[in-house]
Amino acid sequence: MPYVPGFSYDLFISYSSQDNVDGWIEKFQAQLTGEVARLLGRPFSDKTVFLDKIRLEVGQAYPTILDAAARESAVLVALISPTYVTSSWCSRERDAFQQQLVPGAAYSECLAVCRIRPTGPLPQNLANAQHADFVIPTFEEPWPAGSGKWMEAINRLAVQIKHMLQRLRSHAGSVFVGKPLNSHMSLRDDLADYLAKQHFRATPEPTALLEDREASQKALSEAVCAVHFVGQSSQQSLTCIEDSIDFCAGPTVLFQPFGAELSAEEDFLLLKLPEGHYPHQLGPNEIELKKFLEELLTRRAESAVTAASLGLVCDSADISWAQQFEAAELSIVYPRFLQDKLSNQEQLQKWRQLLRGCHGLLFYHGRSSERFLKALEKLADQEKSTPLRRWYLAEPDIEDKKKVRVSNTVFPEGLEDFLTCVRNRVNDLSGSPEKSQSVGS
Repeated sequence: MPYVPGFSYDLFISYSSQDNVDGWIEKFQAQLTGEVARLLGRPFSDKTVFLDKIRLEVGQAYPTILDAAARESAVLVALISPTYVTSSWCSRERDAFQQQLVPGAAYSECLAVCRIRPTGPLPQNLANAQHADFVIPTFEEPWPAGSGKWMEAINRLAVQIKHMLQRLRSHAGSVFVGKPLNSHMSLRDDLADYLAKQHFRATPEPTALLEDREASQKALSEAVCAVHFVGQSSQQSLTCIEDSIDFCAGPTVLFQPFGAELSAEEDFLLLKLPEGHYPHQLGPNEIELKKFLEELLTRRAESAVTAASLGLVCDSADISWAQQFEAAELSIVYPRFLQDKLSNQEQLQKWRQLLRGCHGLLFYHGRSSERFLKALEKLADQEKSTPLRRWYLAEPDIEDKKKVRVSNTVFPEGLEDFLTCVRNRVNDLSGSPEKSQSVGS
C-alpha cells in the first residue's frame, strides 16, 4: 500500500521523453525512490512510484493510463526543461493530477519541481512548489547520473519529498489499531491496508509504539475510533483497552477473530467495564468488522468539523482553480465530489452539506455558468444557509460580468477584505455552525 492513504501511488514522475538521454530519468527515479524508502521505511517502496517508461511517438494517441495514474498519485515530481514546459502531454498529466489532490492540501503542497535544464519564467503554480536544481552552472545540462553533485541533489530532494509525504499522510484521519494476536499476526496489517483505502491511517506509527503506554494514549486521544483484538491477548493489550475507553472519543471496538477464545482475564475485564462504556464487540467475521468501520468512518466524514472553513462554489470547469486556492488561517472545501459518479440526488446532498457547512461561501464565476451558480445560491437560501456569501468574478468576459452583477461581488482586489470578514466570523462563532471538513470528498 502507498504511504499516503487513499492513493494508488505516492509519486508520479512527470517528464519529457526527450530528456531521458542515456536513461537519465530512469536512473533519477531509481535513486530517488531508494533514498525516500530509506528515509520513510514501509509502506513506501518502488511499487508506489509511477514512471511511464514507454513514451509513444509524436502523433500516437495519448495513453489514458497516464491520466488515471496521475489522478491516483499523492505527489507529482515534475522534471522541468524547455521540452517539458512546451509538452501538451506533460500539461495534461498536471491537469489530471490536480483533479484529485489529498483532501485539505493545496496543489503547491503536492508538487515537487526539479529543474534539469534552464527554462524561462514558469507558471505560478510551478514556481510556488518545492524545488530542486540539477543543472550544471554555465553548461545548461543536468549533472551526469551517478556523479557526486547529482547524488547531493537527489539526497536533498529526497528529504523534501519525505517531509511532503509526511505532511500529506497527516491529513488523513486516524484509527487506533491494537496489537495483533499471536495466532492472527497478519490481521493488523490487513486492517491497515483497508483503512488506507478509506483515507485513514492505522496508528500508532510505528507499531513499536504499541509497547509505549504514553504513546498509545496519545494515539488513542487523536483517533476517531479504536480497534483491539481479543482472544488470549496480552496483559499490555488489556491495559490498552481500558485506556481506550478513557482516551478515545469514538467507539472502542473489540474484535474476536475466528478460532480465538477469550481468556479468563478478558472475560473479567468485560464484566467489570462500567455501564454505558461497554465497547462494541464484533467477531469473528472480518467482513462484519470492515462494514462497521466503513459505516462509522462515512458518518464521521459527513459530520466532521473544521475550526475555520471557506466553501468554494463552482462547476467542474473551475475545479482546477479551486484546487489551487489558498487562504491563510482558513481551511478550504470545494466540490471535489463533482469528479465522482454520483446520482443527481447524491450530488444535491453533497451540495447541501457544503452550502450549510462553512463560515463563508465564495461563488466563483469564471468558466462556471451563471445559471448554475444562481441555482446553488437559491439552494443556499432554501437551506437557510448562514455563511457569509460573495461572488468572485473572473475571466473570461469579466467586464461584462461586472456590468450584469454589480452587487455582492468581489474581484481580486476585494478578496482579502471578504476573507478577513470570514476569519472574524470564525472567531465570533467559535466554530459553532454545522460544517463538514470532507464535503468535497
